[in-house]
Amino acid sequence: MIAVRMNATEQAIFNAFERNDCSLVGIAPGRLVATYKDITFTMYVRSKSMSDDPAFLDQFLAGVMADAPVMPSTWEEARPGIVWTVEGKGMKITGIEHEDICGMIKLVPSYVFPKHGYVSWVTPQLCEKWGVTTKDLFREAAGNLNAKSAQAEIGHEMVEGHKLYTIGADPILKASFVFAGAMLKRIKEEMGFPVYTVLPCRDFVYLIPNSAESLISQVAQIANYEFQKSLFPIGLDVLLFDDHGISVSGSFQGWNPN
Repeated sequence: MIAVRMNATEQAIFNAFERNDCSLVGIAPGRLVATYKDITFTMYVRSKSMSDDPAFLDQFLAGVMADAPVMPSTWEEARPGIVWTVEGKGMKITGIEHEDICGMIKLVPSYVFPKHGYVSWVTPQLCEKWGVTTKDLFREAAGNLNAKSAQAEIGHEMVEGHKLYTIGADPILKASFVFAGAMLKRIKEEMGFPVYTVLPCRDFVYLIPNSAESLISQVAQIANYEFQKSLFPIGLDVLLFDDHGISVSGSFQGWNPN
């Protein structure tokens, strides 16, 4: 059980999970993640009125569960789709093994369905069915991201005489690639270390070389915009990547354009 105070709408969704044999595994502001038959799905808190009609929530959940894809039955079938997906510090997770990065980033082992891009966190129960350990799962996620990141494009635009870098890739994995060893090697070769990284959401990345540090303040407004509108927000912290690892350099939290 996640020790977090819920508002009335979140509590109503949680109660609906329990009525429908679903288990809460993650909660962030405006978003709850649950498991059902080995697959995870997300419910968004759209309005306070959602808490007024339990029957509507039950009906909605029934539709979600009926439409949910089926996870692969074997590890060999699942292996190509195992990756890390990125969550921010606002996501509280229970019952799902994950990797914590400097207290700000959570790398969650996930399966991406190849046909429609549906993403599901991988549960320990599913690992048991597949006959693999958490170590196996993490190794596969890292290896697949390294392989996929080799195909991703590192691009840039000129801003005030400096290069502001981005990663061109599948939106689901854009933020994940930043934590792939192969991509970090490319970033270091292209820009040198240290590099400042802005990850407001899953499908948005800015990379700022140390020589262009003045650009950090220039991206604050768009970072806040992307964070606020995304269905998969990560955070407003500015991360620093260098030869010593990953640390937090600053934050756009509470940023005021005036």
